[in-house]
Amino acid sequence: MLKLLSLLLLIHVQIWSMDVEVCAMPPAQKGSLKQPVHYIWMGDLDSNAHKVCCKLGPTSLAQFGANADVFLWVSEFSLEHARLLLKEYDLIQVRSVSSLLDGCYADLKFIKNHVPLIKEMLAKMEKTRSFTAQKDLLSFAVVAEFGGYFLDCTTRFVKPITVPSIGDLKVALHADDRDLIARYPWCNVDIWFFAAFKAGHKVFLNALYRHLNDRRAKKWDKDYTGIAPDFLRDALAIYYSSEPSKETVYSLSWLKEEHPGGYGWIVDEISLEKINTGLWRNTPALNAPAYEKLGLLELLPTKDE
Repeated sequence: MLKLLSLLLLIHVQIWSMDVEVCAMPPAQKGSLKQPVHYIWMGDLDSNAHKVCCKLGPTSLAQFGANADVFLWVSEFSLEHARLLLKEYDLIQVRSVSSLLDGCYADLKFIKNHVPLIKEMLAKMEKTRSFTAQKDLLSFAVVAEFGGYFLDCTTRFVKPITVPSIGDLKVALHADDRDLIARYPWCNVDIWFFAAFKAGHKVFLNALYRHLNDRRAKKWDKDYTGIAPDFLRDALAIYYSSEPSKETVYSLSWLKEEHPGGYGWIVDEISLEKINTGLWRNTPALNAPAYEKLGLLELLPTKDE
């Protein structure tokens, strides 16, 4: 009887260890950048176009020899596909959004109370195939929890990386009307590139809170993609309750210029391109300049893809 109990206990311990192993991930490798770099891909990786766009940003960072902690957060059903796609890049750690929200990688310190609402909103967005909106929501959550840099997957560095350290926070602003920015500093804030120097930054916690409590976002009966910049803009305005000077705005922001070719934008300060593929919009005519820029016109999705 004693031998049987010992055997059952051993089996239980082994099964428990296996369960932990499913969620566990190796610790992040230490890099020269003090803050981690985050990419997020939501949706499938079934088509060649999706695969190319997913790996564009993370691989450009790796190819220029960045010695940093780089994470690609993906949906659970794309996890193995993403790992296979990036198996040659040891620098890039592919992780599951679901496991993140379940606290498998680390105890959540800043967004834990928001997790039920985040999961509920992600599920609603899934029904309308609002994958870009899922990414926007999660970008606030990831930077609020961990700090560091967030970049869209469809960004790429075109020269050796010169990303500056983060004094407080960084955001991307349209630079087409600098006088307007001087009067209304956050009027043209965008969400494909931003950063916080520490976990738990109030701007991103506030942006996340506003997103989760927005009437349209809570309802999500149709695709409301594009509303997320409003939440970051409002959070910035609250954080800097007194109007910052023009010099302050420029020191906090990576200004982006619209490229005349129509494929997206470039941030000259750090040699970064944003390729505006509009992949999930299924509008091939609008996507064409971006795909041409990448030399991938043959992968341009059709409305049926």
